[in-house]
Amino acid sequence: MSIHHIWRRWASRGWYAGAVSLFLILALSLPVAQAATFTVTNLDDSGPGSLRQAVLDANAATGSHTIEFQPGLTGTITLTSGEIAISSRLTINGPGSDILAVSGNGQSVVFSSSSASATLRGLTIRDSGSSIVNSGILTISQCVLLNNYHYHCCLAVGGGIKNEGILTLSESTVAGNGGSGGAISNSGTLTVRNSTISGNLSRGDGGGIFNDRYAKTLTVINSTLTGNAAVGSGGGIYNGYSNVVNVGNSLVAGNIASTGNEVFNGAESGFTSQGHNLFGENGVNGLVNATRAETDLVLAGPITTAIGDLLDNGGPTPTHALAAGSPAINAGDNTLIPADVTTDQRGAGFPRIVGGTVDIGAVEFGSGGSVVTYTVTASAGAGGTISPATATVNSGARATFTVTLDLGYAADVTGCGGTLAGNTYTTAPITGDCMISASFHPNTSAYTVTAITGINGSITPATQAVNPNATATLTVTPDTGYTAIVAGCGGTLTGTTYTTSPITADCAVVARFTATVTADAPAVTTPDVPDAIAQVPYATYLTAIGGQYPYTYAATGLPTGLTLTTEGILRGTPTASGPFVVTVTVTDALSQRGSRRYLLTVSTGLTLITVHLPNALVNVPYSQTLAALGGQPPYIFTAAGLPTGLSLTPGGVLSGTPVERNITAVQLTVTDALNQQATKETVLTVRDFTFTEPNPEQPEQTLNGVAEICSTANVSTRTLKVGDPGAPATGPDGVTLLYGLLEITVTGCEPGQTVLTLTTVYPEPLPPDAQYWKYGSTRDNTEPHWYVLPGAIIEGNAITLLIVDGDIGDSDLAVDGNILDPGGPGITLNTIDGAVPAVLPISEPYRADFQVQCDQGQCPADSAYDWSLVAGALPDGLALTGNGATATLSGTPTRVGRYPFTVQVLARSDAPTPTQESYSVVISDPAATTLITHYYVSILEREPEAEGLAYWQGLIADRQAQGMDVKPVFRDMANFFFNSEEYLGRNTTDRQFITNLYLTFFQREPDEDGYAFWLEQLAGGMPRNTAMAGFLYSQEFTDFMQGLGF
Repeated sequence: MSIHHIWRRWASRGWYAGAVSLFLILALSLPVAQAATFTVTNLDDSGPGSLRQAVLDANAATGSHTIEFQPGLTGTITLTSGEIAISSRLTINGPGSDILAVSGNGQSVVFSSSSASATLRGLTIRDSGSSIVNSGILTISQCVLLNNYHYHCCLAVGGGIKNEGILTLSESTVAGNGGSGGAISNSGTLTVRNSTISGNLSRGDGGGIFNDRYAKTLTVINSTLTGNAAVGSGGGIYNGYSNVVNVGNSLVAGNIASTGNEVFNGAESGFTSQGHNLFGENGVNGLVNATRAETDLVLAGPITTAIGDLLDNGGPTPTHALAAGSPAINAGDNTLIPADVTTDQRGAGFPRIVGGTVDIGAVEFGSGGSVVTYTVTASAGAGGTISPATATVNSGARATFTVTLDLGYAADVTGCGGTLAGNTYTTAPITGDCMISASFHPNTSAYTVTAITGINGSITPATQAVNPNATATLTVTPDTGYTAIVAGCGGTLTGTTYTTSPITADCAVVARFTATVTADAPAVTTPDVPDAIAQVPYATYLTAIGGQYPYTYAATGLPTGLTLTTEGILRGTPTASGPFVVTVTVTDALSQRGSRRYLLTVSTGLTLITVHLPNALVNVPYSQTLAALGGQPPYIFTAAGLPTGLSLTPGGVLSGTPVERNITAVQLTVTDALNQQATKETVLTVRDFTFTEPNPEQPEQTLNGVAEICSTANVSTRTLKVGDPGAPATGPDGVTLLYGLLEITVTGCEPGQTVLTLTTVYPEPLPPDAQYWKYGSTRDNTEPHWYVLPGAIIEGNAITLLIVDGDIGDSDLAVDGNILDPGGPGITLNTIDGAVPAVLPISEPYRADFQVQCDQGQCPADSAYDWSLVAGALPDGLALTGNGATATLSGTPTRVGRYPFTVQVLARSDAPTPTQESYSVVISDPAATTLITHYYVSILEREPEAEGLAYWQGLIADRQAQGMDVKPVFRDMANFFFNSEEYLGRNTTDRQFITNLYLTFFQREPDEDGYAFWLEQLAGGMPRNTAMAGFLYSQEFTDFMQGLGF
């Protein structure tokens, strides 16, 4: 049966059967009928009186219609039979977003609209997979879109809205949504005005808005985008694919991403600031490839200095009120306000302009007249106090009170809708005068203090019950040769006793133990070894210092499949999972020994391989990147307990500038796309820096550090470049010294008993193949020369060195209590030569070879190399096998999907050199490849280019790996091809266009009736995209795709 016959049958029956766009055809082609009003009388999913039935009735009738809700109807309409499709000209007037919600039941889209004119007003739309999908013309007004989630690993799909048509979002809040395209993904024309987009998460780019391919224009006016996060780029807005974005009078601040916290603009895209925007946080504008206008502001402090929490500040939707003294107040431009906008987001009673000049963002400060304040009064009985006694609070703001308990008492605090957390009572948003009452009673319950430790020491007891406001004591016992670092529960370590602060909630104390380095004995200095994945190649190297160089290494307790080379490389392929306590022993040239134990866990799934955080320095930028192995990428990283000034992006970049010295217990967690999690407990120490020097290569940058030495030492530092007076004339062959040389001179310590611990923080993270190069004498070569310093620990943008008086690293080699140390980080030109195809077909044998290249040439044939996987995941069925300077990736892939991974090779030597290369491969379904090729040939009349074919294969493989429908990818492909310059430049006739649709989507010639029907529609003004949507959402298309296995 032809598609026009199907349409006629459905139209005559008057019910919806899944072809959304075909009813738009009906609305466009038949005479306009009298408008009707349909009333929703119950909360049922379907049937008489339901919202679904009202929409079906409106779709079946011609004309423009309205849906109202029976007065008094409140609660949630939970959909159990899929989305509600709107194809007629329709306005749905909800009773208010705080009165009635429509839930997708955690499964389906709530509304899909292909209407030529539709409006959604006064509803909360929640708990769905993309709450709204629009391919027509849609206005969303006075709505709340909450807790909607649609993840696709490569297609950018907004959890809140996916727009493929023309959409206006007005006076609405989009909050708490997630997906591969954040809150809103736009591939049409989108206008956001007087609205709030807050607290949304994208596993890809665009936490707030992802401006997708084919987009025409994104306009953001007088809106607030804050608290959004993206694993990739553009925490607030991501703009790509040669699109246009205009932003004015808007607050885009306090968002977070791996790149471009506020806005990431593609290199070929157009970003225009219309001025009077507030960007960034803490003095950083957060814009990448986007230029601010002269009237734009950058927030100097934290986001809390600009706006408050997302609260009920009046009106039908939650908003972020401007904080007192916010730079957004009276900083907008009245001429940017659309002519029909007279109120802020909250609507009637809240004028858009207060004080003569519009504010930046969705809400006016003091809108509706003078600021209303209320009085909150607090009272307390015996057994404790609450303060302050009274507080004056702005309408809609919260108030906090401090509750102080007498020893042995607990508190019950009530009033003003608040909650008690620890010793702080926080009210709900204040809307009138109210009272808080605190009563106290002898405590009969207790909190739990948990002790967490690894190895090389102990902390006891493991758990203990502690009465509220009492302190806990724990005993910390390092093994011989180790010292303890302890943090958590606000405590302090005195000797071997750790005493917490008064306990007001369950908490954990974390203890870590580090080796004590002495001048006369060797010690293993590697702080931790990364965990491993069973059956995946593994390699890491250990470092040591002290005693007399050179060293040899040995180990006991290793997992089956792993060995430790004498050079200190822990390598192999573990075959059994579980925790393993590994003891590593280092022996120096004088047969002196030192040992250290490690806990190495071999997993079968996801693992967090970052287990150690180097020290940070007060007021010095800090940067570390976390890594995970196994599971199903992409990964999302989170952290609890970070020091003030540091934050972690979802992509795993831990950065910021710590503001005070402390020792903090930090919990790191990684979550993969299948919601598997791996967690590590660690300690982060923030210290004062003791020196700062200019970067000799870029003097506007600085190198900062801390030097620990004897108490009587005199320490001086300077930086210089190769060739400067007092510096070597040339650098090491084939090595680039990234930051020149840092020279540190130490005098005045006791000869033979001096150990220098030096931590230097550089402006940027150091490459994975960086090594610390020294210039001076060594015992085997007394002439000054370049060499790699053993024992250097390089992590992120920090390097920690330990240098013993008179031993390697001390340039004069004299045991005299003095240390002279010129050196710096350098990188070699080593690379991994070899490529992995972008796409591999499933079930076909495959092999790729890798070759390590040293200094742009072949590596020495007699060298030994260890290959490993250090991040990501290999395709199921493929394995990495090393063979000297080469490695092979081979096997038969067994599961479709996209697999990013990083390969590392370690060259064995006294100073192992790591070289890394990252790859990504798609395992594809041959049937998908055949159909993609058909789309190219049918629409563009050519074979696909390799890059384009790989792109579409990747998108389809990603959906297949997740068990998701692939038809949306083919719809996107058709949309892209038919709207491309390549197709439009051919100036096809309507008859040719309709022929292309039949041949592409149904692989058949059109019948004459079909020609006549569709040509009549196009001649009557139907857009070609609307006609194409009729094919793509038809039952014939669904049946055809099902016949191909999709």
